[in-house]
Amino acid sequence: MDRNHSDRNHLDRILVCSGLCMAQGDTRLDLELAAGEFVALREVPDRHESDVLLAAATLRRPATGRLAICGQAAEFHRHHQLLPLRSRIGYVGPSSALVSDLSLRDNLLLGHRYFGREEEATARVLDLARTMRLGPLLDVKPALLPFECQRVAIFVRELAKEPRLIILDQPCLGLSEQASRLICRLLAEEKARGVACLLRAEAPFLSLADRVLLLEAGQPARELSVEAGGRAPAGASASG
Repeated sequence: MDRNHSDRNHLDRILVCSGLCMAQGDTRLDLELAAGEFVALREVPDRHESDVLLAAATLRRPATGRLAICGQAAEFHRHHQLLPLRSRIGYVGPSSALVSDLSLRDNLLLGHRYFGREEEATARVLDLARTMRLGPLLDVKPALLPFECQRVAIFVRELAKEPRLIILDQPCLGLSEQASRLICRLLAEEKARGVACLLRAEAPFLSLADRVLLLEAGQPARELSVEAGGRAPAGASASG
């Protein structure tokens, strides 16, 4: 293979999991996620919050294996090394939350302030907020907002980071069908510009997936049919 071609392929790999295992007896995950690729995971048993997705977001340390984001290894024992990696990741999960004593606007800009990018990010934040119909609520504190608005705001906050990798665990939590479809449209735009995504297999977000993987304790990860909606073959114990 041409060396330049090989180098380009390496640079295109947004996420690499090598022998990733969260606990003894769990699935060992070997996965490469290319730019613009969306991969959905279906786990057995179905957990409230996926350990694998938390590890991919560098929020939980795996028992064994290695993880790299955009070619940079995640060194879980060096917390300061993880912070720059997390600036490239957008994570939305069941435990994601807004800061209660900040306005919605300040919540959406919080990460950008931390990394010194507030000025350049403000226009994108406001544009996303308007798209998701949060514009009139920007000066309101989260506790005064309906739960769905809070969940939509978390998506806006993470997408406004312009991440290279998006991790979605229970993406439908608290969302109406209309809000879910609006977010799917935004994610399709991210996909088109080369952002990669690892997500829990849930409709309508599943429609964006290029591949679906089944993770079952003690078994190798195996690929399921996207056309079948990521359902496991007859006899498998996948829940959905």
